[in-house]
Amino acid sequence: MPPVWLDELQLFYIRDFSKKSTEFELRGNINLKAPDYVFSIQLSAIVRVYIGYNEDGWTLSADAVDVQIAIFYSLLPINGSNQALMKLMSDVWVPEISVIVKFANGKAKAINIDSIFAIRPLEMFLTYHHSSEEG
Repeated sequence: MPPVWLDELQLFYIRDFSKKSTEFELRGNINLKAPDYVFSIQLSAIVRVYIGYNEDGWTLSADAVDVQIAIFYSLLPINGSNQALMKLMSDVWVPEISVIVKFANGKAKAINIDSIFAIRPLEMFLTYHHSSEEG
C-alpha cells in the first residue's frame, strides 16, 4: 500500500444552544503520489475529504480534480503481471470527481456521484444519485 499523506486536517465543533443543535466536522486533504518508477503527467493528486455530523446524521464526502489514474500503479504488484492494466491506467484521466454519502439511523440514506472520466480523446460524464425513502 502506498503512503497516504494527510496534508491538512481541520476539526470543527459547533454547538448552537438556542436551537439545541450540534455539528461536528472533520476536513482534510490527502495527497496521493505516484511512485518514482511511474512516468505520469500528473505526479500527485489531492483529494479533499469531509466528514460531518448533525442531528440528521453523518455526511461523508470526497472530491478530487485532475487525477491521472497512473498514480495508483503502486497499488499493483511489481511482478510484470499487470502490464495490460497499467497501460490502460496510463490512458485514463479523471478531470473531476465528487462523491457524497449521507447516513442516518446507521444506514446510507443518499449517495451522489458526479464525475468526468477521460480515456484519451473520449470523455464520459457519470452522474449517479440514489436517495432512500427510509431514514
